[in-house]
Amino acid sequence: YLIYGNGAIFNSFNSINVEYVDIKKINGREHYSIVTALPPPLNQTYKIRRGGMYKSDMMVSWQHHLQWLLKSKFRSFRPWTEPITIFLTMYLKYDRDIDSSLKGVFDALEGFVYENDKQIVDVHILKIRDKAHPRLEAELFTTSV
Repeated sequence: YLIYGNGAIFNSFNSINVEYVDIKKINGREHYSIVTALPPPLNQTYKIRRGGMYKSDMMVSWQHHLQWLLKSKFRSFRPWTEPITIFLTMYLKYDRDIDSSLKGVFDALEGFVYENDKQIVDVHILKIRDKAHPRLEAELFTTSV
């Protein structure tokens, strides 16, 4: 368990043995590969308080963890400014909605991999059952529109 300053507990290493971040050139394009724990499910992603909706501590902790992985590997990397294609594969213990998780993933990568999630022009998502090793795998690369 990872416990963050705000007291949120992020159970990342319970289900995944290796977290991985890499960047390389493929066909002249920069290409990010990321393997990390799954983002929280819908009922742990957003909370409602005082009439407003906000990200839960669990989602904020997951996003900070992903950003820490990126910063620790690529300290001098400048976010991309070109259009982006993303391939996401979510390996799940059980079937669940993944649409709420997508916004959290896109927000976590903003400012680190790309400047703004408006640059995302092409998204491919796979949902696969894997009870033994749930995880998120992401491939990102610049593309032309």
